[in-house]
Amino acid sequence: MIKDILQSDGSEIKSGKYEKDSMESVKSIISNIIHGSRVVSAMRIVTGMLFVYSGIMKIIDPAAFGKVIVMYDIVPAVMVPYIAIVLPFVETLAGLFLMTGFRIKAVALIAMTMMVAFSIAIAVNVVRGRSFDCGCFELGRFGISEDVSIYLVLRDGVLFLFFLLLFHVKRNYYSLDNVREKNGLYNIS
Repeated sequence: MIKDILQSDGSEIKSGKYEKDSMESVKSIISNIIHGSRVVSAMRIVTGMLFVYSGIMKIIDPAAFGKVIVMYDIVPAVMVPYIAIVLPFVETLAGLFLMTGFRIKAVALIAMTMMVAFSIAIAVNVVRGRSFDCGCFELGRFGISEDVSIYLVLRDGVLFLFFLLLFHVKRNYYSLDNVREKNGLYNIS
């Protein structure tokens, strides 16, 4: 396309031919993403792995996760033990379902809800001027800081948008949902 532009007499540029070609390319990319792409599927699997890892680390040490929840100072103290036990299992199951591609729309909706809740909790503490390890993905073990900051709110916002995309994708490669659809197994829950 660049070579064609350099060799043209300018009439194609004036007519908008190249503008139309670039718009068609953008439309094609968006259509491929919405109708399913291997890149989106790979991102789904990697995100699922991250959720499984994070959930398992919290399941292993619920007391430490409970202490992190207390630091947010948002939920009543009586709820902390229940959240510290239940949330890691929800996170782990969501990750497993994302990795296997089972009930992707439902899991995407659950993940979006979690991202909104996490973003609000982090944003409230950013406004309060507090800084502590968020207890999000347990990445501190790898030297990656996860201190409460606006960066984490933005990261959770990006994850929210990714889950919103997953919710709307029409076909998911490498997924049980896709296998079920291909084989006409709609009645199997």
